[in-house]
Amino acid sequence: MHSTKIMHVKRIRITLLPLLAILILASVNAREKTVASEKEIVVLTLKKYKDALQSLTTEGTFELFAED
Repeated sequence: MHSTKIMHVKRIRITLLPLLAILILASVNAREKTVASEKEIVVLTLKKYKDALQSLTTEGTFELFAED
């Protein structure tokens, strides 16, 4: 009976360890993709702000401060 229990524990280890490894790797991979996509979003947003700032002019500014 004791040897049967040991065999059962070994079988569980052999089954669970690869599954656990797969889950951990999948989690790490998903996190890396999320970080990469977040970085891309930040870079694109900053580029849009840069482009908008470069195209600003003073045209129409006088009307903002002129008395009606």
